[in-house]
Amino acid sequence: FKLGTEDGELYSRFVQFGCFSPILRLSSDDGKYYKREPWKWDITTQSVTAQYMRLRHSLIPYIYSEAYRYTKTGLPLVQPLYYRYPEIYDEPLYKNEYHFGSNLFVAPITTKGDPVMDRTVVKLFLPEGTWYDFTNGKRYTGGRRYTTFYKREDYPVFAKAGTIIPMAILDEKDLNNTTPPKDMEIQVFPDL
Repeated sequence: FKLGTEDGELYSRFVQFGCFSPILRLSSDDGKYYKREPWKWDITTQSVTAQYMRLRHSLIPYIYSEAYRYTKTGLPLVQPLYYRYPEIYDEPLYKNEYHFGSNLFVAPITTKGDPVMDRTVVKLFLPEGTWYDFTNGKRYTGGRRYTTFYKREDYPVFAKAGTIIPMAILDEKDLNNTTPPKDMEIQVFPDL
């Protein structure tokens, strides 16, 4: 954003992080070397950015539901892991993890990927309970630490068991439409 470098992986991770944040903006400091627009990047960066911009748009019903919950309970949309696990407050490996609403958990990728493996190694801690990878449905037992590997198009987001996530089905002919969705997809993560 400011006095940084122009790097496709960093830009992709910034957009992925923004997808699971209260506010997503593609902005940066003024400079002739900064590219804000996704279509000015290489094809990999552009496709990952498009994937997560569409996902963000699909998540609007979930985000609105969680914002409404905030008005009733006062619990913020984003809560750092250490709110519920104070012993992790000074833990450098897990200090960036957070709950996104009441049902999603995010472990942001803040390290550069390994070019040989074409993956980023992520060490994460999942809170107590059963969790599912939001994109592939793989089940994890909480209260444990994991070492995982993520491709550039993947991001560590987990849904709590028993969660129902309302998502808009986007009209590909009118992606800029901001009216309430006519069609919805409901993602269910079972509590076995």
